[in-house]
Amino acid sequence: MLPISRIRMMSLLIFIVFVIVIPLPSLPIGPNNLESVLKNHVSVRPCQEIHWTVNGTLGCNGWYVSPLTLSCTYDYDNITAVHYKYTGTNWTVYNDPFTIYTQGNISFQYYTVDRNGTVSPTLCFCLHIDYTPPQPNVSRDGRKIIVTTGDNDSGLDRAEFWVGPYLQFTQVFADPSGQQTAIWIISPLPLINVTITVIVYDLACNKYSYNYTTSSLSLTQQATHQPHSYQSINGSPPTKPELTGETHCKVGVYYNYTMMSVDPDGDQIFYDVVTMDNGVVLKWNLGPYPSGYTAVYKRSWGIGPNTLWVYARDTTGLTSNGAHLNIVMSKEVSHQNFILQLLDWFPHTFPLLRLLLDHRNE
Repeated sequence: MLPISRIRMMSLLIFIVFVIVIPLPSLPIGPNNLESVLKNHVSVRPCQEIHWTVNGTLGCNGWYVSPLTLSCTYDYDNITAVHYKYTGTNWTVYNDPFTIYTQGNISFQYYTVDRNGTVSPTLCFCLHIDYTPPQPNVSRDGRKIIVTTGDNDSGLDRAEFWVGPYLQFTQVFADPSGQQTAIWIISPLPLINVTITVIVYDLACNKYSYNYTTSSLSLTQQATHQPHSYQSINGSPPTKPELTGETHCKVGVYYNYTMMSVDPDGDQIFYDVVTMDNGVVLKWNLGPYPSGYTAVYKRSWGIGPNTLWVYARDTTGLTSNGAHLNIVMSKEVSHQNFILQLLDWFPHTFPLLRLLLDHRNE
């Protein structure tokens, strides 16, 4: 008998001969055969060359503020059909440009079919459409202006409160969804012959405006969906002015008030000064001055109530938030001529006399 070790060695040699030296018949794989094998395992091919063109008005934050017209170009020699659909619609074969009026976050899907009948994978992209401004409800409670509003598409951005051409207060909505409320207390501004404008913006920069005229207590409204001014004006507005000066004053005494603002873009600055003296509202324009320059405004006050507002405006028209001082009048009346006070109330009546008196007080 053969030793067990030899039997094992012979078995190993027989295995090597049959498995390695004498290979089993195999399928020859050439270029044509490889293509047929791949076709049996791959049911779709990547999408052929295709390009979508989107035409519309772009607002803010990637949102379009108009309906969108889409057109498609592709490899007409190899592609026989382009199928598409978007939120709220069914699959459609593309023939001509079409317009999407649906608002909100739109999911757009498409695929192609080539001349061999092969269907591409379904691809998709998103469109954001919102051309409807927010719908605010504005009410007045004493000196409070209350705005309740919401936006179902892009969401709320902010509410601005203006007196005439001057921005008084901005409230940015922390939560853009759902119904939100903004409140601005008008005091210390007067409620006589003043137009208060409330503008509500959504994140697409659609806006809705209310004009509130306090003299007639009427409420008018006007809807627009134009992008905000910062879309067309590059740069940042000046900083809120640093306003200093005497706030406990005597009637007829002249006081100096200093104001300083910095423009981030280095533009020159105008100072728009608005005074309310015993119910009379006046406006003065100072400048232009270099950014960071301290300007001086000189005036006297009547019996009150009196308020001083200052806004910084750069040469591109961007305006800062307002700074203000409430002036408290002393019961003691100075010995200066009361004509000075009349000139403050009616500054354009006697310009030469006012100029002479102003030089006397310098």
